[in-house]
Amino acid sequence: GENYSDDVVADTTLDGVAAITYTSGTTKPGYPKGCIHSNRNYMAISRFKESDVSGMPQMKNITALALLPSYTQTVLTTAYCDPIYLGCTVALEPFYSEQFFAYSVKINQPNFVVNTPGFFIQLAKKLENEPEWKSIDMPYLLLPIIVGEPISAGEERYLNRVAKKHKFGKTLLPALLSAPVSTGGGSTENGGIFTTLFCAWQGLKPKYRLHGERPYLQTLPLAEVEVLDENGNSCAYGEQGRLVINSPCNQIGYVNDEFNKDMQITDANGKLWYSGGAYAVKYKSGDIRIVGRPNTNIVTSDGKSTPLYVIEDIVNKDYKNIMSAVMVKIPDGDSTKYVCHIEKQPDAKFSDDILLRRCVKRLSKSIHPEILDNLYFKIRDDFPLAPSGKRDMAKLVAEGVDGTV
Repeated sequence: GENYSDDVVADTTLDGVAAITYTSGTTKPGYPKGCIHSNRNYMAISRFKESDVSGMPQMKNITALALLPSYTQTVLTTAYCDPIYLGCTVALEPFYSEQFFAYSVKINQPNFVVNTPGFFIQLAKKLENEPEWKSIDMPYLLLPIIVGEPISAGEERYLNRVAKKHKFGKTLLPALLSAPVSTGGGSTENGGIFTTLFCAWQGLKPKYRLHGERPYLQTLPLAEVEVLDENGNSCAYGEQGRLVINSPCNQIGYVNDEFNKDMQITDANGKLWYSGGAYAVKYKSGDIRIVGRPNTNIVTSDGKSTPLYVIEDIVNKDYKNIMSAVMVKIPDGDSTKYVCHIEKQPDAKFSDDILLRRCVKRLSKSIHPEILDNLYFKIRDDFPLAPSGKRDMAKLVAEGVDGTV
């Protein structure tokens, strides 16, 4: 960038600015945040991706699909840099689009693929619904891993049903019916503090399979991660708080200064942390679940606060009939309305009317009546995706309450 051109040429110190990367599909296309990292940041994260430090084994004879979008760094990091560090063969793919993703998997026949839930859902729908795809199996697909945003229990159910039916990983795991679709993590903005390759797949120990527990994000050894309450104290297990990080790889800031507000947080003991920009819950297992972004809480007239993810979780409990539920706020003059967008499972047992009545019944047991009075529902065939492959929340907001009940 023009602001750094002279400095970069002259600056050779470890703490000097080496490069600016561009990340996040949550911003407007063409207007990336622009993460500023130093030489030291990149050197540290590179070293901690080596297997002797990360503890992850080399993955020889594995082909990884490397999708190369120009506007988001997360997929580039997870699907390109990590496979090289871990000894994979890399299949470079210059085309990055929702429509082409399934064709790229079919053409390259990779063993490892990382992408957003939306891209994988579109692949699954092709395999299930389009005549020319229904007979296609993918026995080479050993490691289909979700990154970018959370995946619901209903999406996980649907994707793994398709994975089993179309024999994912069958040639590489002959003793299993299929390879499970796994959840990974990755955060370029925070300096790659979360593992971005193979960790969730390797973390699927027998206890998860036996008891139905779902692993969330794990951290690399170089990072200290905490969840703080509004007073800067460490949250109890299961309590929602602000995600904060300490790592030698933390970014310096953003080119776009509006994103630098509240980037650093001081805890109750005076320790300085980098803000992860999200609310999270930590578990005794060491896992961390990111549950929402700031400003995603609903505050009722009596001062009580309800996070949007709580409503989504209650709706998503009916995972056999609901693939996914997403909440959005709709400004409406001096008030705010809330829309819960729902995508049904293809094999849902109930009509739309019965399904929504069941949702309202579950919500009425624990959600404030004031919220229910302003809550609308919309059942849809799919969710719009941003160029990054994440859900396009701006489009959902722009839809307003049209077509809702």
